[in-house]
Amino acid sequence: IEELAETIKAEPSFTLSPRLGISHPITDHSKLYFNYGHFYSEAGSTYRFRLQRESNGLVTKLGNPDLNQERTIANELGYSHGLNNIYLLDLADYYKDVTNQPGWVVYRDASNTVSYSKAESNNYQDIRGLEITLSKPRGRFVSGFVNYTYMVKTSGYFDLLQIYQNPQAQRDYEKRNQRDSK
Repeated sequence: IEELAETIKAEPSFTLSPRLGISHPITDHSKLYFNYGHFYSEAGSTYRFRLQRESNGLVTKLGNPDLNQERTIANELGYSHGLNNIYLLDLADYYKDVTNQPGWVVYRDASNTVSYSKAESNNYQDIRGLEITLSKPRGRFVSGFVNYTYMVKTSGYFDLLQIYQNPQAQRDYEKRNQRDSK
């Protein structure tokens, strides 16, 4: 397949990653803060360059070097309060929107004799939560923190995870297919 298949050059990608952080003191022991940012990451090499074969030579997994970069847009609104110059109480509300996560899409021919997976940027996550942290950052013998986090995460995918050449099999798959979960 390496000698017969047509090859094309992968396109370079360029992204800007803006970030903003604002902190405003309310009293001499407390502050209100806000953080916002766009974060990007490359898909793992297994999604981009994999070429997996069975012992009979059939290709079963095919990477995709042109995958989009995974993007996370995150923001956080929080309040910090110092208690007796010993403890620090942090309350934060956060939200993350993650898109273009890599995943595998299965392609099947009409007779189910050819089946392979190709990497695509079709998964997402939507994460929101509340975090409460009580910490003792300094201490002669004891320092540490206690944290409670409440988080709701929705994840799923765009488009389909399986593509059938047989239209009836494709309709059956689409009827029973669940696109996201919480």
